[in-house]
Amino acid sequence: MDNKLDNQVMTETANEIDVNLNDAKQLESLANNWLEKKLLQVASALSLEQITSISEQIENHYVASVVYKELQKNLTEREKIVAEFKNKLVETHNKAQAFIEQKKLLKVKVDKLVNRQKQYLKEYQEGVQELEEEVGEIEKQIIELEKQIIELEKQIIELQRRKSEIAEQQEVRLKEQDTTQLELQSEIDTLENDVTTLQKQHNDFEEQIKTMSPEGLVALDSRIDDLVHHICSIFEVSLSTDLTNKQTENNSTSPPIFQIEPWATEENQGLARISIPVGLKHIVLSLHTPGDKVFERYSAELYSSNGRRVWNSDKLDTNGRAIVITFNSTFFLSDDYELRLRGRNSERNYTPIAEYYFHVNKK
Repeated sequence: MDNKLDNQVMTETANEIDVNLNDAKQLESLANNWLEKKLLQVASALSLEQITSISEQIENHYVASVVYKELQKNLTEREKIVAEFKNKLVETHNKAQAFIEQKKLLKVKVDKLVNRQKQYLKEYQEGVQELEEEVGEIEKQIIELEKQIIELEKQIIELQRRKSEIAEQQEVRLKEQDTTQLELQSEIDTLENDVTTLQKQHNDFEEQIKTMSPEGLVALDSRIDDLVHHICSIFEVSLSTDLTNKQTENNSTSPPIFQIEPWATEENQGLARISIPVGLKHIVLSLHTPGDKVFERYSAELYSSNGRRVWNSDKLDTNGRAIVITFNSTFFLSDDYELRLRGRNSERNYTPIAEYYFHVNKK
């Protein structure tokens, strides 16, 4: 409903801009019409050429001379007023043009805001749908537990009925009744404890439903990112270096650097371990290159524990004797990985350099 109100407000704002623009255009048109009408009235009522032709006769007549001077003064004042009015018309026209440009800019901004609003609404609805599905699953579990509680209550009623029947036969089977009653009481206590436990679980599920809020969307978004990269690894979809590095410049803190040595069987000390805490956006892998040979270009391929290639690149940065690669932290799952490094020689042939094995643990 809030989204509908926001759309209505934006629409009304755009309509008001159109109305104000039409008012400005009407004002400019009325002013031009009024000025033209006044000029025609003056031109038709008095011919300046006729007055000029008899100017000498007017100067010889004192009264006519005074009137003529007053007329010249009024004409001069009129020209001044007309000039000022024209300047105001030009200024009004310029303001109207500026208003039109401002209206266009506002319309573009309104369109952008509407598009952003639609995008946010779509994301919100998707998150709400996921939460509703989770709530539905919990409700199914609650219904199943309620059925179990009803079944246990029926068993308790049946045991109590059996207890009453045994009590009626107490005189005949006194010795057997003592032993049987103890056994039945033990079963009743166990079942009552089970009922209490199930009731507590039922209450816990109700509390989870009451306290559930859209804040879980943050965890869901993080999980979605992990699953996307996991799907890419399953279907051998390679993510480009641009995708893994696209948010590096926006990260306000320097990502941690993990230095990894090449795998050597004779010096095997186990897999290198990389711990990625929650909330960390990027990590940097610094691969030490063995030997002194330098190549024109380096390429690398990354494989998950199931043997599938999940990433590759032939445009790697070097830092001395190390190859530096920046990854988005959501790219990795908690798993074992193998990275194969190769170098291109002057003959444009790639030669294997080293293999790196490491384990990623996401906290």
